[in-house]
Amino acid sequence: MPSPQTIKKIVEIGDTLQRSGCAPYKVEKYAQYYAQKHGLDVMVQATPTAINYQFPDKNNTVVMKRLKPASINLSLLANTIIRINQPSNEPLPEPVGYPKWVVALANMGIPPAYLMLVGSTLEAIRFFRFIGFYGLGLPTYL
Repeated sequence: MPSPQTIKKIVEIGDTLQRSGCAPYKVEKYAQYYAQKHGLDVMVQATPTAINYQFPDKNNTVVMKRLKPASINLSLLANTIIRINQPSNEPLPEPVGYPKWVVALANMGIPPAYLMLVGSTLEAIRFFRFIGFYGLGLPTYL
């Protein structure tokens, strides 16, 4: 019979994977792999907004969770997968965000590059170049 702490860890791993944008079939795969590492058998059914864990033992414990739609957080996803493969009691490091100037540079470069790729007008390309300044909170006339 699995301990409540082990069940809680498995459910937490699955929830974290879903929250960070992992595909449902990968959430199932990683949760089952993590449970096997702890000597448990689990059946996981994941959808984009819900996860169902079933532990087929004497009690037949079932955990059903309804979750918010996921957002993409690749840093949290990578740290969670590392934690699955190398268990540790150390807390996960906080993900480091990009500086505002990097976000502004990306906002200035990516939209015009896409517009050039699809064959847009030069006026539209010039206009979208200035969107990046909004990421810094700078006026658009700079």
